[in-house]
Amino acid sequence: MVPDGQLPAVPLTARQERNLLLMPAGRQLVQASVVGLALFAFFLALGVLVVTPGTAEQWIGEKPETSVLFPVIPVAMLRNATLFAAFGSMYFAVTSMTDADHRQRFYAPMIDEIERVLAVHAVYLAVREPAPAAASQRLGAG
Repeated sequence: MVPDGQLPAVPLTARQERNLLLMPAGRQLVQASVVGLALFAFFLALGVLVVTPGTAEQWIGEKPETSVLFPVIPVAMLRNATLFAAFGSMYFAVTSMTDADHRQRFYAPMIDEIERVLAVHAVYLAVREPAPAAASQRLGAG
């Protein structure tokens, strides 16, 4: 259909552009969330193992307040684990965006997939819409 074998660049709609931007953002958000949850679990387990109720009472001067959901774990430990996990997750997100090795390992396959999708989209549009010369030949022949 195309004489030189190259497909013309196809402009994307605003919705398609938004979808292409949401894909890497969503992937980054999922990765940062998984890292954050793992860090939260790690800091919580570390706090439960290292800081015994007696030690916490010595540091605070009174018995630590516990939550309703987790009566064994003090509220302060939950807050600290959340804070440390949030900072660790944010650090991971920033580092993964700026580190060339991480981008190459995690984003290169996604970029290849996006390029393949855009190429298939261009081929689909080229096949679906007949070339202007072929359309004029059909009209003239009829």
